[in-house]
Amino acid sequence: MLRAFGHTLLPTWLPALLALLMAAALLTPAAAVDVPNRNPPAEERAVRQAREAIGEQAWPRAVELLQTHVRAYPDDADAHNLLGYSLRQLGRFEPAQAAYERALAINPEHLGAHEYLGQLMITLGRRDRALHHLSTIERLCQASCEGYQQLKRSLDSAAPASPRGYGR
Repeated sequence: MLRAFGHTLLPTWLPALLALLMAAALLTPAAAVDVPNRNPPAEERAVRQAREAIGEQAWPRAVELLQTHVRAYPDDADAHNLLGYSLRQLGRFEPAQAAYERALAINPEHLGAHEYLGQLMITLGRRDRALHHLSTIERLCQASCEGYQQLKRSLDSAAPASPRGYGR
């Protein structure tokens, strides 16, 4: 560090280093920011296979893999969220809601679970609950984050509907 008149000045090379580090972060493949490895390799393989099944829209296979995983790792909020997503795609709304709520019980700030539970609430005609999740996402990451934008678009395009007899 350099000092001049009692003030700390940054070395001249520091801005260039910061710019280089930021550029490297932008060039890193998106997969590199995936969920950190918290579980043994065999269980991580199950989640990876479930993500592949989701990508292929093989919902029953994804559900099977994720149910096995959450039995072994009941505190994995990401897996509960993916399980809820897969169940919702199958039209199994009650167990999907339970999976999302479990993810939020583990991590009340889980953005994906708030977004997907909000999407489910739209499907169920529970606009009030979807708006609740939208406001929670906004509080957590502002209106610029992707989860907020997705749920907001869904709410904006959904006609106000009457409840379908399910939900809280």
